Amino acid sequence: MNAWTKTANVKFVESKTDPQVRIARVGGPDGGYWSYLGTDVLHIAKTDPTMNLEAFTMDTPESEFHRVIRHETGHTLGFPHEHMRKALVDKIDPDKALEYFESTQGWSEEEVRAQVLTPLEESSLRGTTADAKSIMCYQIPGDVTKDGKPIIGGLDIDALDFKFAGMIYPKKVGKPPKAPKASKK
Repeated sequence: MNAWTKTANVKFVESKTDPQVRIARVGGPDGGYWSYLGTDVLHIAKTDPTMNLEAFTMDTPESEFHRVIRHETGHTLGFPHEHMRKALVDKIDPDKALEYFESTQGWSEEEVRAQVLTPLEESSLRGTTADAKSIMCYQIPGDVTKDGKPIIGGLDIDALDFKFAGMIYPKKVGKPPKAPKASKK
């Protein structure tokens, strides 16, 4: 989670008293990998999780563990899915996407439309241009896109992710204190 601190003024620490981010490992209908977006975590009942990391095991590759944790932490920081930028949604064939996500994720048509096919309102976004290598971008295979070229998605936080995180959560940059002047006697 703290990989984001490279450029962002954020820090995640374990806390048993009033934590803002509460991680569960719940299966079933509430399971999967998810996080509430940004300050929404502040409005979730203190007894409920704000992030879920269902199925990590000893067999989960370290790279997948890092990818998922950093992606879900991006949501906690307020970053939406990058593949839902209009420039990337326009590359996806809706019929192929519906079939693909139903067969690979078990998603309903409504879930696919909400998670993949409905572009974010660009006027509500601040920051960079669409970034197909962002940790916040799903990997979408070429057999789901209109041109047959995959949307590669991010395996880790990339340069544009770091730049955006630093813009949204700027590190405090202060002038060093001035040396005291010598007193005149």
